[in-house]
Amino acid sequence: MTPLLQAGAVECQNGQWVSKLFPCVSLNRTAVAPKKRRTDSRLCPPPMLDKKFIALNVENWAQNHEAYFPHGTTLEISCTSFSPVEKATFWKCRRGKWQIQGTTPNCPSIDSLCNYKVDRSARVQVFHVETRQFVVFNQQFGIGAKLLFTCANHFMDQLRGSTLMECTGKNEWSSSSPPHCLPLDPEHKQAEPPPVHFTVDSGSYTVSPENELIVNQSATIHLYCFFPKFQGQPKWETTSTYRSLPKSWTKGIHPQFMNFDAYSLTITVAQPEDSGYYYCVLPDHRRTLVQLFIKEESCQHLTETTNLQIIYTTKTLFLGTVAQFSCSPGFQLQGHASIVCLKGGRWSNFPPRCQGY
Repeated sequence: MTPLLQAGAVECQNGQWVSKLFPCVSLNRTAVAPKKRRTDSRLCPPPMLDKKFIALNVENWAQNHEAYFPHGTTLEISCTSFSPVEKATFWKCRRGKWQIQGTTPNCPSIDSLCNYKVDRSARVQVFHVETRQFVVFNQQFGIGAKLLFTCANHFMDQLRGSTLMECTGKNEWSSSSPPHCLPLDPEHKQAEPPPVHFTVDSGSYTVSPENELIVNQSATIHLYCFFPKFQGQPKWETTSTYRSLPKSWTKGIHPQFMNFDAYSLTITVAQPEDSGYYYCVLPDHRRTLVQLFIKEESCQHLTETTNLQIIYTTKTLFLGTVAQFSCSPGFQLQGHASIVCLKGGRWSNFPPRCQGY
């Protein structure tokens, strides 16, 4: 198998891993001539590019941007930042001259970017609104970029801070500090809302970037509200008036809290009419919300080509399914390496294509 590198995806800068999240390319795809005076008239000179641009398919572009390139080389030019939704431009070397195909991307200046550093201890899930992609590594974003935050542990944690941050200027976010999530106490030793755990039987589900629990029709849903039984009786309240739902005390439903009491609510053969807001309300009136949607919604299968392979994370292609792409040896991805099935049954981006080299 040809060794692959996610070009520019993870880069060490000043002791920090920085991600570009660009398509995979083979390590030996482009030939780079030494940085010296051109002696072969078929070599193309270094591209005259601003620092806001990068060649996606050249390893260590920062070190090689002043190199000469042999006849036949194709450079995929895009933005240094991950922020804009822009198509790449292709520079092709033809007998010592660059031929440009496509429109130059409208990239933000590197002097106007906001840095976002991933903090694993923050327990958050971050979604970039403009590109409709989850943020998993340190990245740079242009002015106007919006990041949406939810708790990685969903309703077992509580978000502290704003759910939305916007880049308003160079390294200036709309919030002075990124939000973070704190685990809620199942023993209720502090005056705080209860943690809520959920399970889904005989069905598919996802938690959206807006923290909505979306489950397909006819599934069985269990909501578990942790609270010590001896401290009183919590109650479940819902905006759905479709039917009465069974509730009971239980234990042993979460691997980390096997001996803790939980007050459960069960929805069997879930129907769209069961959709609504579900609150677990404690005797001291503190509450946790689960926003539930019951819907049959999935994305369509994507068309595989001769050299493009697709792997799905689910068989049903229900919301939240990730499609991962790879190319046959001798070809490279042009576009996103993975896309997500989002609300509305739409893929987060167009699938990539494979180009030979």
